[in-house]
Amino acid sequence: DPLADLGLSIDDTAPEDNTPMRPSSSTFFNTTTDMSQSVSGSRTVQKKVQRLLNNYWTEIVVGGVITFNFLLILLETDITAWYPGRGIVTRPSWLVDLERVCLAFFGFELALRIFADGRKFHRKLWNVVDTMIIAIGVSDLIFSLAGIELGSLSIIRVL
Repeated sequence: DPLADLGLSIDDTAPEDNTPMRPSSSTFFNTTTDMSQSVSGSRTVQKKVQRLLNNYWTEIVVGGVITFNFLLILLETDITAWYPGRGIVTRPSWLVDLERVCLAFFGFELALRIFADGRKFHRKLWNVVDTMIIAIGVSDLIFSLAGIELGSLSIIRVL
């Protein structure tokens, strides 16, 4: 029963007279379930996400994506260096797409960290650094979608 899963029940007993039934907290819904169950349920999910993020294999995958993204930025730098004095050269579309996939991955991982750490998120230096790097990446994406190329932002992302 979906209502029972939510800790609710419907009192469907008809009144003695033919007056219409009006919902009230005492007769229509039984809300005696403590709300702390839903809070503890979300804390359980937070702990599971924390365990997932701190898992050895998750850290290997994230490290691999970081390395891959670093190599993409190096490749982008090499492409612009092949044509010195000509300003910013148009990057191949596959390179742009791969960088956007990496940015989406990092954004998703950051969202999971924000959820898992809650109010303690900003206390970890790496979380703050990651937030700044992703903000720079998103800014670079917004500028590039607007037709403004700022090649120096990708160098800041490497740092």
